Amino acid sequence: MVKQYTFRDKQQQQAINLDYEVEYMLCPHPAKAISIIETGAHKEAAISAYTDGSKYQRGVVSGVVIFKGSDIIARQKMKLEVRCSNNQAELVTIHKALEEI
Repeated sequence: MVKQYTFRDKQQQQAINLDYEVEYMLCPHPAKAISIIETGAHKEAAISAYTDGSKYQRGVVSGVVIFKGSDIIARQKMKLEVRCSNNQAELVTIHKALEEI
């Protein structure tokens, strides 16, 4: 069974099916399709991840620190193979951060 995805156009008050190809100019604008409802039932602190990967003459390193609100919930340092590029170090660090989150 395939779930049909639709959205309700707030201005025209009609449902539009999104499960078929649509010309670019006819695609709905996200502001018309999404509504955010805030509830006071719970509060969650924002999660922030700071990452860095570097390659320098003595090696390749990367690290990540993850905060929930102002509290550090994870931190990790990694020494990578010398053959890794700076971009690889950056990507490994981002991947580790996403795994932790």
